[in-house]
Amino acid sequence: MDKSKVVVIAIVLIILAGTAAWSWANLYQSPDYDPEQAELFAGYFYMRCEAEHHDELCNQAIGHYHRDCFVEQVEAIPEDGVDDPDANVDNLRRRGYLECMDRGVDELLIDDER
Repeated sequence: MDKSKVVVIAIVLIILAGTAAWSWANLYQSPDYDPEQAELFAGYFYMRCEAEHHDELCNQAIGHYHRDCFVEQVEAIPEDGVDDPDANVDNLRRRGYLECMDRGVDELLIDDER
């Protein structure tokens, strides 16, 4: 085999390996929640936080607590786990998320005072 065939085969193998890795990540490593909903919840928090605190504190809170607070609410209130059939799951999750984020802001404010 000449050198050019080896290079072409190596490139094809790299492309196939990359495609397999990408597919595996999409199937098994994707979050169990909707990223757009997570972004929407962060927007709700940021609007509230910005009205009361400076941007730097709000950005710190998002960076430190957003993922944990969001995942906690998704796990705490499953789609089919609400007893009241009239309850809006998204509203319950948003309320819990905002309460969790507010606790995070309080922790950051306490840390700033030290």
